[in-house]
Amino acid sequence: MWSPLHGFSRDPVDASRVPAAQLDSEDPRAAIEAITAFARRGDFEAVPRLAQILAAHDDNFVWYAGTTLLGLLAPWEMLQTWSKRFDDPSDRDARFHVSDALHLSCGAWAVEPLIAMVRATSHWEQDTPLYHLGRALSGLLDRPGENTVDDDLEHTVVVREDEWDQPTESLDLHMQDVSPDRHAYAVRNPAWDRHVQTRAEQLRRDFPDVAVRRGGPVDLGAMARRLLAQTKYGRLSSGERILFEAFTGIDCSGFYGGENRLLRPQVVQEVIGAFLNSDAPGRFRPGVRYFFGHEVPT
Repeated sequence: MWSPLHGFSRDPVDASRVPAAQLDSEDPRAAIEAITAFARRGDFEAVPRLAQILAAHDDNFVWYAGTTLLGLLAPWEMLQTWSKRFDDPSDRDARFHVSDALHLSCGAWAVEPLIAMVRATSHWEQDTPLYHLGRALSGLLDRPGENTVDDDLEHTVVVREDEWDQPTESLDLHMQDVSPDRHAYAVRNPAWDRHVQTRAEQLRRDFPDVAVRRGGPVDLGAMARRLLAQTKYGRLSSGERILFEAFTGIDCSGFYGGENRLLRPQVVQEVIGAFLNSDAPGRFRPGVRYFFGHEVPT
């Protein structure tokens, strides 16, 4: 796997030792490592090269790293233009990764293309794009303390054919306990569609030019507290974990471990607790994107 701090390796990458010549490497992983290293130093000039790398390669790990970085680093106008290349609803794998980039951009504008992707997706399984899209929308639109599990994890709901006209209580589309002979396509739920559209319009109206998360300006301190609270459920919001590591540069690789990669609550509590008990949260302004402490232009 890949992370902003470790790149494609087990050990953290020393960003100060990555040469500028590596930015032009024909090896996509080496080029991505260099783009990340320079961004960690506050230099975002090479970020547009990520789109070129993705256009030339189809390796899944390269796509995961490239789209994650585009979401975290690309100016919103560039990301909007790039994401429009993947409007084809048949491009399942690309849609999966592009939704990550849109979600991690923390832009209110990203909700509309995510909704369009939901409407273009007709099949439901937990590991397919529809599930992934639901999580992405929930991370942007669901408000803390509203339609969530104990103010932390996104709520799970079931929408069946006989319930399509009933209002759903969450923006998360996760289905559970649906028998194979019953269709559960939330994309065909008019109540869900109206609810999401209303919330999306409100978010775009209230916060058009600031980074958003959970229905309001992104707040790193609040995000850290949510991650801490989620440890009692045995899992963390993957989007918020990635954002926390990317914003701060703090090593989160120890959050999961062992043969089955289970959550290590004590490690999470130690790492995030140390962050919250320091003066670090005050250095991150609400509504602003960061990468390793450097403000990312929108």
